[in-house]
This record gives sequence, structure tokens and C-alpha cells, in this order.
Amino acid sequence: MIKLEIPDGQDGKSLLACVTQMLPGIKPGDAKKILKKGDIKVNGARTKKDAAVSRGDIVEVYLPRQAEPYPELDIVYEDPNLLIVNKQPGISVVDDKNDGKPTLLSLVLKYMIENNLYFEETGDVPFACHRLDHNTGGLTMFAKNAEFFDLITQALAQRRIAKFYRTIVVGKPPQDDAELHGYLDKDAGAARVRITGRKTRSALPVVTRYKLIKTNGELSLLEVELVTGRTHQIRAHLASIGTPVLGDDKYGNRRTNKRFGARYQALWATRLKFFTGPNNLLSYLDGMVIETDKISFPYVEI
Repeated sequence: MIKLEIPDGQDGKSLLACVTQMLPGIKPGDAKKILKKGDIKVNGARTKKDAAVSRGDIVEVYLPRQAEPYPELDIVYEDPNLLIVNKQPGISVVDDKNDGKPTLLSLVLKYMIENNLYFEETGDVPFACHRLDHNTGGLTMFAKNAEFFDLITQALAQRRIAKFYRTIVVGKPPQDDAELHGYLDKDAGAARVRITGRKTRSALPVVTRYKLIKTNGELSLLEVELVTGRTHQIRAHLASIGTPVLGDDKYGNRRTNKRFGARYQALWATRLKFFTGPNNLLSYLDGMVIETDKISFPYVEI
């Protein structure tokens, strides 16, 4: 069961409109079926009518197990402005495809609604500050309001927040630690990127640092710092030096991935370091390190 309190912004709207807008993981057709079965209560009374609701009404939605759109949200850090969650592979941060499937943003939205933190009229709504690929896991930041979203995205652009990953790659990199430079050219039509050694009109500069943690010669565990944050940067950059991420069919070797039973890329955002400086609204984060050791890698032990 999911409990909602109707805010000012939904006052006077129909029950179904509120349910589908406040719970974007539920498709309108599924919401109609739930209402028709009488599995929605308004202020404690079960109803099958799509009547108008009022500010402050309590709506309880009882979802069948197969329709439950929300997995558990793994919160690593929270304060009044910021929420950092440990994303699992197989869920998108936002709904790029508009397919109605649950996203990490919809999980955060649900969390804020259930904990009385969501107030659309005052701008207290969740914003995804950055994205991870659909099949990449790890720490993802969400601002709880528009002002903090602007501050965090600006700090990311200014490289005042460092992002570190753990990854398993096929083979052993040529050096135990290195800073990789290049240019990333995006092919939107093919949904992939290419790393080149020279600047072109469409290519953007990229910098990726890595450090070898351990290797057995066939597979290696690396820590990677994403200095610039481009699409598929880590996956493409490591593949360009001959060590693709295990489980990455786009830039790696499908036959090798299949041999190890790796169904998605072994890439996880594990640590965030804040260098936000003094005398600003982010100064309370300065020097803070947020990390997780809860990693679900699709790989055999090295």
C-alpha cells in the first residue's frame, strides 16, 4: 500500500489524475484497473469512482504484487537539501524513453511524498543532479529543491565534486595507474561514442584517471576517477586502451562477457568527494566523503 496526501497543486483534480501524476511508475491503464477493483481509499473510505479530490485528502493505493512499480530505495546519505542513493543496475535515473517504467527519480519522488517532503508549490521537488547508465550501479545525487539542484550541477561542472568508480576490466591495463586524455565524439544515431586522439569539431575533451587494485592477468579490478563527465566516458576510454569493462557488450567483447556470465557492465560509482569551499551554501559539504561498499558485480572473483 502507498499512502499519498493531496497537495495544493493537485487540489480539485480527479482521483486518477492525481494517482498517475504523483506515482509516475503506475500506468494510467493500471490505475483504472486498481480503482475499478476498489483498491483505492480516500480518507479511509474505499471507492470505485474517479471523483475530484481536495487538498489534504489521504489517498491509499493498494497495488497488486505484479503491479508494484517500486523496488526498495537504498539511501546512503540525506540532509534537508540532498539525497544520495545507491542505484542498482537495470533501472534508469530518469525516463528517457517515456515507457512508463519506474525510474530512480520516481523512487525518490515516492520517498519524498511518503515522508511529507514533497511540496510542488514551494519548489520542494526532486531533481536528478547527474545520471548513470541504465546498467551501471552506484551513488547518484538528487536535489530536493530547485535552488540546490542549480548549486550541485554548478559544482559538478566546476569539478568541485569528485566521482570515483570501481570496475572490473578484461585484461590488464598497460600501466598500474595513469591519467588518460583524449576526445570523445558522440554518435547519437548509433547510441555510442568514440575516443580519438585529436580534436574535431564535434569531439569534446575527456580525462579519466585509473589505479590498478588487483589483477589475475585475465581480469583486473580498477578504481577510476571520472574527471570529466561525458556519455559512456569510462566504458569507451578503458576500451580504447584495450581493457574494456567486463559485461559491456557495446564497447567490449560479447563472447568474453558470455564466458564469464556477465549480463551487465561491472561498473559501480562508489565514492563522492566534496571540495565545495567555504562561505557558500554548499560549504557544509566541504571535505565530506560519501561512499558505499554495497556493490553487485556480475563477475567471478579475481
